[in-house]
Amino acid sequence: MRNKHSRTDFVIDLTSLLDVIFIVLLIVMCGQKLLSDDTKEAAAKAEEMMEAADESLRESDALQEYYRRHSEAFENTEKYVRFVDVVAYFDSSTRISDRTVIITAGIDDGTELVKIPVTAAKEQEGYAELQKYLTGIIEEATDGASVPVILSLNRGDESILYRDETAISNIFEYLESQYDNVFTR
Repeated sequence: MRNKHSRTDFVIDLTSLLDVIFIVLLIVMCGQKLLSDDTKEAAAKAEEMMEAADESLRESDALQEYYRRHSEAFENTEKYVRFVDVVAYFDSSTRISDRTVIITAGIDDGTELVKIPVTAAKEQEGYAELQKYLTGIIEEATDGASVPVILSLNRGDESILYRDETAISNIFEYLESQYDNVFTR
């Protein structure tokens, strides 16, 4: 007879159940990794867009401040002397071969900033366009009563490249030698 309290040995094989659990765990972990990668890509794109927006805002603020200072400095002097400000700069977040030259002549309400792009491929064309534009301003000031024209450049500024500073200074020197009422600062 058997004893009521005797133990019988039962063996349960859990190997196949463990395999299924590990497979499910692997699938869940891979899904989390894919979601994590998508989230990182979206965050990187959002960060890039924010940086571009911030750069545009900084450029806009700088141009607004530049124009405000220009207007304050030369108020009511337009009939006696013509100031022409030339600012050459490059954006440090883009390629250094893409630069911009901004010309401001006068302070009238209708005066707008003239932007001339200067790229590595079309550098000479950009300088030629600058010289042509400056010549037009000088000849306009020379008609009738000869009004002195003062050309200024952002020399020594960290936002201007040396090659741009040299090329624009050469244009200024050429115009100064061609016209009696042109002076550089």
